[in-house]
Amino acid sequence: MHRFKTWWLVCVAAVVGKLLWASLSSETLFAVMQEDGFVESLTLGLYAAAFGTVAIAPGRGSRHWTSSRLALLIVILGLAAREWDAHIRLTGSSVLRVSYYLNGPLAVEKLWALSAVALFAASLLCLAWHYTRALRQQARGNDAIRSAVIAFIATALIAKVLDRAVNVLAQDFEFVIPVTFAMLMLSIEETLELALPLIVVAAVWQHARTVSPRVSRTRPLGSTAQSG
Repeated sequence: MHRFKTWWLVCVAAVVGKLLWASLSSETLFAVMQEDGFVESLTLGLYAAAFGTVAIAPGRGSRHWTSSRLALLIVILGLAAREWDAHIRLTGSSVLRVSYYLNGPLAVEKLWALSAVALFAASLLCLAWHYTRALRQQARGNDAIRSAVIAFIATALIAKVLDRAVNVLAQDFEFVIPVTFAMLMLSIEETLELALPLIVVAAVWQHARTVSPRVSRTRPLGSTAQSG
């Protein structure tokens, strides 16, 4: 069976980001890439599509699919909420920082935030527990799901580095990146984040093709011609 290479999605996303940076003015590019802009809205829509795809994907042939499906749905919701900055919109601060929980009195919203972060982390651990062994066993193979998992993790890490690089260099090292280069980093970061839900959809689609029953095109057993 032909397997789609999810790395192509990453490459295309990076190229699209570069082309948008090269073809649009800084003002237009910022308007497209900013919070609540076109690209973020499209990314949220794709996360909704990824959520639906995982929810209805067949699970036959996968040993841990029930728990993995639930864990993956939670991860998708968490990533979509992070893309929408739901934690900042609801609490006014980043719930991913330890200082958020240590500063000030312990409030109900902090308990809810901690529970949500713990649930997200537990879902990631669940997925890792189920699939790390399988990924190690197929490390030398050409498994499409393995490729999608690695592509997803690498893309998320690269996007996060690009997201934080400008502020970290300016605040910690007093190095200000030129505006033009900063806009390039922003453009590629946003298009890479756009690719994340597409990677999920591609991986689940290939999983569904793997486990779904296929009609054999070969001659049925016992149908060989009888001689004499």
